[in-house]
Amino acid sequence: MAEAQARQALAAIERGGNADYQRDNQAAATLVLGQALLRQHQAAAAEPVLQEAVRLHRLIYDPALSPAVADALDALAQAQRALHKDAEAGRLLDQVRALRAAQRKPVQPP
Repeated sequence: MAEAQARQALAAIERGGNADYQRDNQAAATLVLGQALLRQHQAAAAEPVLQEAVRLHRLIYDPALSPAVADALDALAQAQRALHKDAEAGRLLDQVRALRAAQRKPVQPP
């Protein structure tokens, strides 16, 4: 169900002709699609989708602070772990931990 909905959303974005204004929706739908593939034990299919989700999230959001970037990286790490790419998964999880730690730090006023 989530896979089909994510694919429909991505197709609608592509057909709409205004993809530049839909990057946040595209990033979210791409992440949902990758996560749905993971839940279906299709890590090999999920990995490139999740790589694209990470790329899109990093374009849109602050790559050093964004919870959305951390979520995309975490999903990609899960796919890589399922594919026995342990070193890559470990590096991604290090990035996730650093992002989560940065999110907990108080923001300093300018």
